Amino acid sequence: SIDDSPPVMQQPLAVCDEKSVAEEDRFTYELRFPDRTGENYSLRHSRAHRWYYFPRQTKDECLVFKVYDKREDGPRFVFHTAFSDPSSPADAPPRRSIEVRAIAFFDPPELEEPVDAMRTAQGEPFAGR
Repeated sequence: SIDDSPPVMQQPLAVCDEKSVAEEDRFTYELRFPDRTGENYSLRHSRAHRWYYFPRQTKDECLVFKVYDKREDGPRFVFHTAFSDPSSPADAPPRRSIEVRAIAFFDPPELEEPVDAMRTAQGEPFAGR
């Protein structure tokens, strides 16, 4: 919720575990605009899908996830939706939220030194995070 109070109590956000989605469960559909045609991905229902949601999410909690990645070395899609939660109070206020999407295009930087030789700003060996 973007409100100070209360947390999201109606239509919480859910995400699907990519590992539970079979390739045949995915499909594309067209998005038609006056000046172009786009494409988006959707998901056929399966009892095998594992969904997780964030009940009573507050304005201090942010969920960041990948919607698409062309690289195939990890999750490429995170299907997500809001849903009617049967445990929501009947008089729950409507959800107020903000969705921000960003697209990043980049090539990995060339390392000037091997990672094991990198140092912190204080000159100490870099141990990673």
